[in-house]
Amino acid sequence: MAMAIHSAKIASELIETYLKRSFFTRAHMEQAYTKQWKKHFSYRMAMGRKLQSLLLNGMIPDSLLFGLARSPWVMKKIISKTHGKPIAV
Repeated sequence: MAMAIHSAKIASELIETYLKRSFFTRAHMEQAYTKQWKKHFSYRMAMGRKLQSLLLNGMIPDSLLFGLARSPWVMKKIISKTHGKPIAV
């Protein structure tokens, strides 16, 4: 849900620019949105896919997963790679 809110913020800022500046065409707006979306979300999505694949492949014993989940350092690293920075309003 946080990504949806953040992407809506990106879209609203670009729409505002589009409405205020005549040189900023719809094509520019769409290109800028795609660029910003990739900048903010593509790495997180890739990390999420890798993490999901790793956790669901059955090659890692449950005991190891349990131990990793109880490690604050590991959990902070996972969260930092899959969650973005807080957005400024």
